[in-house]
Amino acid sequence: MLSVVSASYEADLRSPAKAGHYVLRGATSRPSLRAPQPAVIIRLMSSGPFVLVVEDDPETRRFYIDALTRDGFSTDSAHNGHQALDKALDSPPDLVLMDIAVPGIDGIELCRRLRADSRTRDVPVLAVTGYEDRHYPDRVRLAGANQVLIKPCDADVLVGEARRLLRSPTSLG
Repeated sequence: MLSVVSASYEADLRSPAKAGHYVLRGATSRPSLRAPQPAVIIRLMSSGPFVLVVEDDPETRRFYIDALTRDGFSTDSAHNGHQALDKALDSPPDLVLMDIAVPGIDGIELCRRLRADSRTRDVPVLAVTGYEDRHYPDRVRLAGANQVLIKPCDADVLVGEARRLLRSPTSLG
């Protein structure tokens, strides 16, 4: 539960995954500032890397989230490119895992926009696609993805690539 009253906020956080009850309170002298977004609250509750999962298919999105959270990642999700861009710019993740064929802004354009913004320019992007054209992954990398996996992908491979990209000292996958 998150309640906002003028320039103060309170979030009551109960996590079944972690024992305990957390209350986040804060205030700001600037009424234009917003209360923390859910992604910020997720980060406060988890010590693992924060991944924004962009996938329009609910089952596949759940598969990715489950694989990542089992391995200690914290996640937020978006079901289309517009929502993903808003979330990434509002609270830049440590990594973006995205399907290329999402509604709204497709994954290629989303990569370009993430790379064009200083807040997300250096965030690694792990793209997943069902397109099997052998030249397609190159197009996705040229748009800004660090790595491209072909669907269906194994959970261990997905998590391993996410970990590898987070360890990489450069933005090149």
